[in-house]
Amino acid sequence: MNPAASRHIPLPIKQRSEFDAPDPWQNQKVVTWKLSYYQFQGMGPSSICFGIATTSGSRCRILPMAFAPLIYDGSIAPEQLPALLHAVEHILRISDYPPRQTFGNSGLTLILVACLPLWLASGMGFEGPDRLFPQLIATTGIALFVMGLWTLAKAPLRRIRERRLTARFRSLLYKP
Repeated sequence: MNPAASRHIPLPIKQRSEFDAPDPWQNQKVVTWKLSYYQFQGMGPSSICFGIATTSGSRCRILPMAFAPLIYDGSIAPEQLPALLHAVEHILRISDYPPRQTFGNSGLTLILVACLPLWLASGMGFEGPDRLFPQLIATTGIALFVMGLWTLAKAPLRRIRERRLTARFRSLLYKP
């Protein structure tokens, strides 16, 4: 599950370090890796993240956001990144990676899907055409309000998951 396959293309901004380490995806062959800052094409500064790639030109592997604190505070050596990423890939979700869009392109579809049941439940077709516009505005407003609450609730939940993953990755690093 790597977001590099999504429609947003990661572009390297600045190389942070270069190191030699085994490639867990290629039978542990020792290769030279680059740890770089990446930004997703078409996204703002919130999409800046870390990624690793071999110098031989294989695809970049974007690191989950929970790796960033470990890299910044020096808890993880760059040489450990490929093995740790390979070890934890199976527990990661797409939401653990940048870019983090609030609604994306499906926002309008979500609004329409949320409005339809509310619109029908309010008796839209039975009260006459003179009530059509006020009811449509009201149900759209309710749907937007519910979506706004959900968006506000998701941000703290993401931060909690990110902290838990960082703690879990840190514990994997210090196993005796």
